[in-house]
Amino acid sequence: MHPHSSFGMRHMRGTGCFATTYFFVRKINFFMEGIFDSLSQGLSTVTDFVCGYPLFIWLIGGGFFLFLYSGLVPLRYTRRAIRSLRTK
Repeated sequence: MHPHSSFGMRHMRGTGCFATTYFFVRKINFFMEGIFDSLSQGLSTVTDFVCGYPLFIWLIGGGFFLFLYSGLVPLRYTRRAIRSLRTK
């Protein structure tokens, strides 16, 4: 007798149960696939919109806001920075 023959017998005995479970899992996979496809399409639509001009405006606007909020530090200390770079 083959060492794994009991597995083959078990498999033969549970054929009906196996088939039911198999089709149930396929049905769930089909259902989940539909959910993930629609989720993927929605996320793709959102990222296509956001990664265009809105993101550009947010980045430039945020940088400008922080520039003003800092009290124009980059402009006030430009001469000092250049002087310190020139000296050894």
